[in-house]
Amino acid sequence: MPRLVVAYHRPGEPRGAAIVEDLALQARSRVTSNVEIYTAPLEEAAQLCSPGDGIAALLPARGGHLDGLRDKAYKRNCRVWGPLPRRIVASYIVEASRAAGGCFGIRLVYWKAKRLANAQEEDLAGAAREASRKLGRNIVLHPHTPGLPPVPPANGWCAIMASLLPGRLPDLYAREGWRVVGRYILEPAPVRRLVVGWLTTLIALVESGQPLGPS
Repeated sequence: MPRLVVAYHRPGEPRGAAIVEDLALQARSRVTSNVEIYTAPLEEAAQLCSPGDGIAALLPARGGHLDGLRDKAYKRNCRVWGPLPRRIVASYIVEASRAAGGCFGIRLVYWKAKRLANAQEEDLAGAAREASRKLGRNIVLHPHTPGLPPVPPANGWCAIMASLLPGRLPDLYAREGWRVVGRYILEPAPVRRLVVGWLTTLIALVESGQPLGPS
């Protein structure tokens, strides 16, 4: 039977893998399909993929991790969808901003990619613009370089983390005095529902065998 592998960046906290597993099971339960659904860290996902299967890359933006996954999947004649649709990342920013009363503006904090950083920035900037239009609030990208401490908080600004799953970045910023109003993308229930809907659509695409739309 065809497969959809739901791939995620290995989380900083063990419970992150269980969150992805739960979303995958919810998506599978919504449809009557012969497609099997699996979850795996990004570096292992392509190994589970056979010709005609698909991989859903749960990433907030393009970057080196997605590029590497596509290369591995291509060699196995396996389709990759990702990153997350921009509207889902924008929805997370909107949901997290509901707790941002009293904030002058919002910094969208993300781990800066080592490769294809421009593509990563383009995707996150697009989501930030979409959320900013809905909120009427200033949202600025705030790349975090691994190995360096967070910069001190700007006066009146709050932080939203652009990480998919729970990890150490929110605590790093909180310890520096930042007010963190969004800890990870899959935290708000409305966002998880959107992701389940996206996965449900991909299950149907894998079952159809049709290379519909961009991967």
